[in-house]
Amino acid sequence: SDTLCRMSRLFRIALKSPDRCMAGKGLMCMMLVALMLSGAACRRASAPDYVEYHAPSAGHWDTLDELVYHPHIPGQKETTPESYDLVITVRYSGRVSGRSLDLVLAASSGGQEIMRDTMAVRLADDNGRMLGKTSYSVYTVSQTLLPGIHVPRSYEVSLRPARAAGIDGVNNIGLSLIKRD
Repeated sequence: SDTLCRMSRLFRIALKSPDRCMAGKGLMCMMLVALMLSGAACRRASAPDYVEYHAPSAGHWDTLDELVYHPHIPGQKETTPESYDLVITVRYSGRVSGRSLDLVLAASSGGQEIMRDTMAVRLADDNGRMLGKTSYSVYTVSQTLLPGIHVPRSYEVSLRPARAAGIDGVNNIGLSLIKRD
């Protein structure tokens, strides 16, 4: 609102003073373009069409504790024609037992396994500083797991720790589907 007041004041000055009119109009145009560009830069990412969170067992998540998700788009009857990113969000405490969360991801549709892969989500940098946003000593980090997928109707994704020892300090894990632009 401060910027709009200044722009309004400059516009009034430009209209009252003929000799400043050209300079005022040029300045006004530049300010208007800057305002439009800053508005475009602040454009929010599209909201997810699906979000589901699960919490691992209290305090420790081991390889036998598999988290199962059923990503779908509301009203979906077939495989989506649109392309989506499958994004993981990990919420964890500062006492997490590792710099990364190594996961075994398995995806299936209609009981048939589509893919199985091991993926890592970085939780801390090389100096041990926690990554992501923090609120009340809970850190949140997000990462795209599968970019540009077409989601089958009966899609199922399971996650479990890849390390045999499991991991401590993970509060919950969410999966979301975000439509690609």
